[in-house]
Amino acid sequence: MQKMQAQGLVGLLALPRLCDQEMQFFVWDSTTVMEQNAYGLTEPEAKREIEPDLLLVPCVALCHDGVRLGYGGGYFDRYLKQHPRVRTVGILVEAFLCESLPMEVHDRQLDAWITEKGLFER
Repeated sequence: MQKMQAQGLVGLLALPRLCDQEMQFFVWDSTTVMEQNAYGLTEPEAKREIEPDLLLVPCVALCHDGVRLGYGGGYFDRYLKQHPRVRTVGILVEAFLCESLPMEVHDRQLDAWITEKGLFER
């Protein structure tokens, strides 16, 4: 992440922090103190909150129309509902791209995805 920032490819970098049932993003750099949460995940200290322009979204599976199967916590679904202008890019292994997935009312289709074969937009 620091290398991309040094090359001017990205501006501020942020990492998520879980706050109750919500997710917030805080600026991250090499001096940011990282803390372990109740789930054993490492999060940035709650110092400078921002709303990202682009969000990398982990996917268990994804279909070509951008419907995503997540990890079941609903954190990304809730965040994206409250921040509809954030551009989304799913991260997954190519083998987990599929023809179709069920889409629920709260689901938002992702704008693009990255696999080991490259970047794809829907």
